[in-house]
Amino acid sequence: KAAVDMLVSRVLRAAKDSRLTRIVAGGGVAANSYFRQRLAETPRGRHKPAPGAGTGEYSVIFPPLELCTDNGAMVAGIGYQHILRGDRSGLDLEVSSRVPRFRHAYP
Repeated sequence: KAAVDMLVSRVLRAAKDSRLTRIVAGGGVAANSYFRQRLAETPRGRHKPAPGAGTGEYSVIFPPLELCTDNGAMVAGIGYQHILRGDRSGLDLEVSSRVPRFRHAYP
């Protein structure tokens, strides 16, 4: 519960400081029932915004639980937004990974 409370506090602070009106929860954490409850119920006036920030009035959007198992749905959603804007990449696109490659040595 302490970890969720800290996460919710940071999400709300970031939303206010960035003048957001909508928060979309995604990924595996969005399947956590306590996280959903806390984010949806947290009083909007509890966290003071930074100078020049928004009022803290926002709506929270949660995807269906079956879409909260990993970040695949979020990646697909971002890709869809790029397609709608007309962004295209060729098949020759260079890719890079921040995940180190694992090599298994077999005797």
